[in-house]
Amino acid sequence: MAGRRLRDAVQQELQSEGTFKDTEVVIAGLSNVYTHYITTYEEYQVQRYEGASTIYGPHTLTAYVHKFRGLARAIAQDKVSELPVGPQPPLFTKNLFNLLPQAAADKTPVNSSFGDVLQQVDPYYRQGSALDLTLTLQQVDPYYRQGSALDLTLTLQQVDPYYRQGSALDLTLTLTLQQVDPYYRQGDVVSITFVAGNPRHSGDIRDKTFVTVEIYDNRTDSWEVVHTDASWETRFHWLKGSKGRSNTTVEWFVPPSAPGGYYRIKHFGHYKQMKGLRPVITPYEGTSDVFRVSPSFYYQWPPASRCQPPSTVFFFYFSARPSGHELDPSTDLLLL
Repeated sequence: MAGRRLRDAVQQELQSEGTFKDTEVVIAGLSNVYTHYITTYEEYQVQRYEGASTIYGPHTLTAYVHKFRGLARAIAQDKVSELPVGPQPPLFTKNLFNLLPQAAADKTPVNSSFGDVLQQVDPYYRQGSALDLTLTLQQVDPYYRQGSALDLTLTLQQVDPYYRQGSALDLTLTLTLQQVDPYYRQGDVVSITFVAGNPRHSGDIRDKTFVTVEIYDNRTDSWEVVHTDASWETRFHWLKGSKGRSNTTVEWFVPPSAPGGYYRIKHFGHYKQMKGLRPVITPYEGTSDVFRVSPSFYYQWPPASRCQPPSTVFFFYFSARPSGHELDPSTDLLLL
């Protein structure tokens, strides 16, 4: 009941100023309350648990209503800065002490620097590499997802005009990969590992982040941050090693709402090194390779992305059945 009376008093004060006529007032007094219970004058007279716990007497609520009316009036008149500050609670930070020892200096493996990538987002074939495949009809899916290959060279060696289901179809495929990017779908987990410093050396980073997931915006030719370490979709794992070395693994759980496009992951941190007897804290950052996220199980052109798709898409169809027969997914291979 005390909360209702306080709420109604604040609402009446706001409405009387004419600025907040349709305002709904909500009071949450579950934290930073120094006066313990606050009951109405009537409840205090009964002296049950709540009334007996109102330690500043029966007029506690009246005092609160008076103060909150003044605060509501100042808000409506935009005069909050003119209110008296009043007494401040005591600060005990100067009397606190910490038993946790200082973190040791950071080191890197040989021939590496802080922020270097130890494990990239995904293994992939680079431009000019070759991939040799032998396909067996009985073990081949009827559909293959469209990969990253934009330039495909095929060499068929001694292929019979007709194969029965279960027989082996030997194909030698030489793929020349041009501008290949790793490929992820919505729901996948992107993982990358960096050479890192101790996160404790980053100090107070409440207004910063250890991780960003960024998407490339083709319209502005720039990278835009879509997730940080405060996002539910990201994970930041720090693994302490020996001799001051440590690694950081960043994971991004690609949400269903992620737009298709080109992404990268960045890691930010600080490392400590000793300059004589003086510790020196230095910032660093690392960046993953660019990778691609598709909005659906199969590629769709044009993709739902702000990035430009490749100008040419090749479709190749291989059939192990004679001409004139209908497509049979159990024996025919469709490569997109």
